[in-house]
Amino acid sequence: MYFKLPFHRLLALILFFCLNLTQMAFATLPDLGTPDLVTYDPQTEKKLGDAFSTVLHNQYPLVDDPESLSILRHIGVTLSQQVSPPRTFTFYLIQSPEINAFAGPNGIIGINTGLILKANTEDELAAVMSHEMAHVTQQHLARNLNQQPQIALTSFASLLAAILIGTQDPSAGFAAYLGSTGLNLQQQLKNSRLHEKEADNIGMQYLSRAGYDPHAMANFFAKLSQEAQFDQSAPPEILLTHPVTQNRLAEAENRASQLPAHPEHKSLDFEILKIRLRTLTHTSLPVSTAELSSSAQCYLKNLQWLMTNDLKRTHPDLNCLKKSLKNNPQHLYLRLLYAQILTQLEHLQLAQKQYTLLYNLYPHNSALIHHYSQFLAETHAPNQAIHILKSALSDSSSDNPYLLYQTLSQLYTMQNQVGYADYYQAKAYQTIGDHKRYQYLLRQAQKKLSPEDTKLKLEIQREINTIKETHQQRISISNTPL
Repeated sequence: MYFKLPFHRLLALILFFCLNLTQMAFATLPDLGTPDLVTYDPQTEKKLGDAFSTVLHNQYPLVDDPESLSILRHIGVTLSQQVSPPRTFTFYLIQSPEINAFAGPNGIIGINTGLILKANTEDELAAVMSHEMAHVTQQHLARNLNQQPQIALTSFASLLAAILIGTQDPSAGFAAYLGSTGLNLQQQLKNSRLHEKEADNIGMQYLSRAGYDPHAMANFFAKLSQEAQFDQSAPPEILLTHPVTQNRLAEAENRASQLPAHPEHKSLDFEILKIRLRTLTHTSLPVSTAELSSSAQCYLKNLQWLMTNDLKRTHPDLNCLKKSLKNNPQHLYLRLLYAQILTQLEHLQLAQKQYTLLYNLYPHNSALIHHYSQFLAETHAPNQAIHILKSALSDSSSDNPYLLYQTLSQLYTMQNQVGYADYYQAKAYQTIGDHKRYQYLLRQAQKKLSPEDTKLKLEIQREINTIKETHQQRISISNTPL
């Protein structure tokens, strides 16, 4: 599966891709079942990925819960460590009840909250993620787009018409798009089936090497397919983009049986992820909480208290938290919840002790850094908060730089240092590929900084000069005769 976007937005992104065809340098892919396939160069892939990332942030309801994102991205990093040659992935959590996931350009992986809530185990979630990651590593999106003839600028009108028609009637818009590009639909369907087969095969290898149950992929899709047969409503979106046949399931099971067996993951992190998503999205639990582990039940009870924070009527269950922490002394999310509750109860010294312990164990975890910096700011230590944020951002291993830059910007706003606030908000936009807002806020920061802020002024000027040089290089490339 690839993008899951409204049709007119998908065509807009395809149009962005087509208008940059003259700047591409093609490279041959290994033969994986479909000969003579090509891919676009890294510069074009990054540009398309930036545009796609910006669309996601501006047009779609992304989950911004630090703990949920941290858990999801940890699973993603565990899987990505099995990819060779190494490549970068970016994981997004989409707030949607639809059971779906997608692989976008430049390593973007999106997972719907509905899919996570449907998965029974971490292995099933990891299976879907590894499948989507295989779509990226095998460059299926680029290979599909490059199956089209190279569209000249004269085709712009036809594409624009298809986009406009698509806003009124998606089926008519798609028909116009097919007619304007000469797309061979039968060949595309064939390629899609081959790509799904490749993603099953390669993704299952990532899954197994990461220590997950290789049978989880076939099990999850088989479960969805079986449930859809008895459901009068439309089938899950993921079955529309990942057609499940008995032959496909049989092949997946056969491949899984040839890989090393791994026990099913019994993951408290995964239970906490589902608890947080159900609580944040107000989704009722479909099963009894008795099916949760005792530590997960304790987490749910205390999270619900933290979100209501009604000290006059209810109280947190600190006893169960202490018991759970005794069994899991270094568990990040249990201890982080404990620290947040202690803060609400105004036991600040005890909360500081918990945060200090966690920071020594997980100095680059974005969820911890976010909450710890807020705690420090609230307890009159903003400079220390800024220090730990900058330390985390100086290391490329940070799992959510967008969140940390935003938090840093907020801290500077609280201190009325608007130039610094604008600069770090600009850096946040840079991480998601929103270069228009990045450049605007850079210049705003430059105007608002005081004369004494020479170091940051020099840094901003260097970034502005880099932007200008990059722009000149693009103009030079576009003017080069073909």
